[in-house]
Order: sequence, then C-alpha cells, then structure tokens
Amino acid sequence: MPLTYLWGISVAVCAAAAAVAVWVYCALARRHQMTRVQFALYLANQVLARAWWGLRVTGRMPRGARERGFLLAANHCGSGDPLLLQAAFAVPIRWMIAREYSNAPVLSTLLRIIGIVPVTRDAVDRSAAKQAITQLRDGHWIGLFPEGGINNTAELLLPSRAGIALIARRAGVPIVPCFISGSPYRGTIFSSFMMPARVRIRIGRPILPTRDGEHTETRDERGEAMENGAGQTIDSDETTTLRILRAIAELAGRPDYEPRILSRKERINEPRMNWV
Repeated sequence: MPLTYLWGISVAVCAAAAAVAVWVYCALARRHQMTRVQFALYLANQVLARAWWGLRVTGRMPRGARERGFLLAANHCGSGDPLLLQAAFAVPIRWMIAREYSNAPVLSTLLRIIGIVPVTRDAVDRSAAKQAITQLRDGHWIGLFPEGGINNTAELLLPSRAGIALIARRAGVPIVPCFISGSPYRGTIFSSFMMPARVRIRIGRPILPTRDGEHTETRDERGEAMENGAGQTIDSDETTTLRILRAIAELAGRPDYEPRILSRKERINEPRMNWV
C-alpha cells in the first residue's frame, strides 16, 4: 500500500476524531449552560479542585437546578472557596464579588468571562442587590458568603446581615446552604493556589423563603417547597438568614450552634455587605 495513501487515511481519521471531540465538547458546554470559554475554564478548575485541593463533595444539586435560579450560601474560610464551590456544581455560578477585584488587571478579564455581580464593599450597594435579583429571576445561579469576608477566627461562623434572605425573597428563589472544610488560606488571595489541601464540601437541602413575608398558599408552590426540603414558612429576613446559618452549622456537624445576626450598632460601625 503506498505510503501517501496511508498518510491520507491517517489524516482523515485524525480529522474525524477531532471533529467528534469538538462536537462532544460543544454539546457538554451547552448541557452545562456555559460558553465554550467558560467550559474550558470549568474543566481546568475541576483539575485544580480535585487534584490539587483534593475536593470531595457530599450531597447533590437540587431538583430543577438547570431550569431556575438558585442562591448559593456557604461559609467562607479561604480565597479559593468560589472555585471550589463551582467545581461542586455542574451549573455556572455568578458570584457577588468586591468591586475592587473586578477592576484589577488580568483578574477583571477572567471575572467578566465567568460572570460576576460587582459589589461596593464599604456601603449598602442597592444596585448590586437589584442586579442579583434580576439575574436570579432570569434563571441564573448567584453565589455569596453570608459572613461578609474570610473567617480566620476560631468561631464556626462570623455574624451576618439579612441581605441574603432579602435577595432570595425578592427574587422568589430557594437558597442552597453549603459547608466548606479544609479550604487552604494563608492571608493573601493567591496563597490558596500554592497550598495542597483536602477540601470537603457538604451540600444541604434548599430553603425556600416566603415572598415579601407572605405565606405560600398555592399547591404547586407548597409541593415545590416540600420537595426542596423547605416545609416551613419564614417570618422575616432575619429569621430566614438564621435558618440558613443554622443549616450551614448542621452540615458542619454542629446542630446546636447558635449563629448571630449583626446588631444595629455593629451594622453602623461596620457598614459592609454580607455577600462580599
């Protein structure tokens, strides 16, 4: 058989294999509701999280995760937490992130590709909350940390504000509590990437707040709430926030832990957003 003939067959086989690989890649990207660039970053993040940080996940995504918006709430113990949580969920998560990060060179480009909601750290940023509510209503996932910053204290959780419950209530979406343990961190944003770890993420059942403080009465909404593990009505944003924090503590194996909401005086002295 002529060498040129064999060479032609080899090229044709390689081209066909490449075409199939591209088709499969694009199909997976569409299934994950990501652009091709986002899906490439998602796969790279999976390698980082699973191989370098030793990520293991307990629990599963809620029913209807790709059909509606969800608000993701977790404890915050390291700068790599958003990447770890994204690796645990097969849907794109848009994070509420301090505005200064969205203006940083190089990092700002990456964050725009991923999709974020920039938040002013030292003020009540109503426009960011409205943007998050709009995106949740449009079916996107939004992630935030109720503690308002990285917790490097001995406490399980830092005191929180009730902003997370307000956003979920106004958007009419469930809140998914998660607990992260073993997240690497040594004081700087890039320190996590230099440290191997054994990270564990536990995913809890979604919590469905009431809409504008009213009881959910329709059969469909009650059934959906029960399916998602939200069998009780919530009286206020603070009550909802405490319920979320208790759910995170329970995932941590601390069911008796009593979380705390920032007092009015603390909110005045420390005017930070609780989703930064």
